[in-house]
Amino acid sequence: MVIQFQKALAANPSHEMRTRRLRLRPVRDEDAQPIFESFTAEVTRYMRPAPPRDLSDSETFIEGAVAARARGTDFVWTIENRETGDFLGLCGLHSGNSRMDLELGVWLKKDAHGLHYGREAVEAVVGWVSANVDSDCLIYPVDRRNTASRKIPERLGGEIIGERSIQSESGAILDELVYRIPLAHQ
Repeated sequence: MVIQFQKALAANPSHEMRTRRLRLRPVRDEDAQPIFESFTAEVTRYMRPAPPRDLSDSETFIEGAVAARARGTDFVWTIENRETGDFLGLCGLHSGNSRMDLELGVWLKKDAHGLHYGREAVEAVVGWVSANVDSDCLIYPVDRRNTASRKIPERLGGEIIGERSIQSESGAILDELVYRIPLAHQ
């Protein structure tokens, strides 16, 4: 799986996607400030990562994302409003070195909640993976209490294949449902 994912990433160096309302582009240094400002304790309450304590935490996150992209193990897109260029959040695709399935995640800043940007971004990534990676599914873990985020995999035909409790970097216990989203190859 990792090899096919690495080849798909290498085949498209810009990795930019556009949807009706969004532009997804690789995360870069200039995103540090909006990440720092947007990923508050409230926004990250159902997420594994802790909110950044200061700007250097956001910079470190971006450095790690760029390094993982270069290794071909992970890819993080910045989600922007296509018309205004405003930062809306991040969407990530993660393979790691030992997982067979690609894992998908999305974060949106508070004032972007409820506008279906997360669904639109995830649908774009699912479409890209379906067209470019030899995989049958994506994995989407989400805290049971995060009903808005749970609707994303459910809308895409995802089924719960497991449950797990993990501790977030903030110390909270997350009660995750693990969805399997089937891919329709194009």
